[in-house]
Amino acid sequence: MANNQIEVRKIKKIFKLHTEGLSKRKISSQLHISRNTVTKYITFLKQYQLTYNEVTAMSIEELHRLFHSQEKSKNKRLQTLEQYFPYFDKELRRAGVTQQLLWEEYKEKHPEGLMLSQFCYWYAEWRKEVYVCVLGNSHYTYAEASESQKKENFIRCTENALWFYGGVPNALIPDNLRAAYPNVR
Repeated sequence: MANNQIEVRKIKKIFKLHTEGLSKRKISSQLHISRNTVTKYITFLKQYQLTYNEVTAMSIEELHRLFHSQEKSKNKRLQTLEQYFPYFDKELRRAGVTQQLLWEEYKEKHPEGLMLSQFCYWYAEWRKEVYVCVLGNSHYTYAEASESQKKENFIRCTENALWFYGGVPNALIPDNLRAAYPNVR
């Protein structure tokens, strides 16, 4: 749906304020997001003819699926390439193996496949950081792709995980992540 999708709870807040009669400009100011973004989400929810009660009753996962249901599906060449990424990841750990060699191997099997620049771009995208949060005894897991391990991204992902779980545990124990311990060198 959006290039930089905002948090799902903010989407609910946008729709709540809109149904209460606040202008898009006031909603934008109050939530610290652009007026175009407010308009985009209000238009999207109206397109589905959803009422405020229906939107608030939806879980975060349901809203997330709703917004992603309109995303373009990946083309076949990219889907084919992505199937090789775990193999490429293992191979690149071997001495002498380069992305150029892996691309040549891929192109032999798929002559109509993506060129080297796109190959490298999509492989780099696939390798981006992943945040994983697990509830201790239940092993209930939340995962989210992140741009980096910077403190801001770590906090955002942790907040999203807690919203996903619907509560807060007694303790959060980061596992070997420097961003979680900003004062330790």
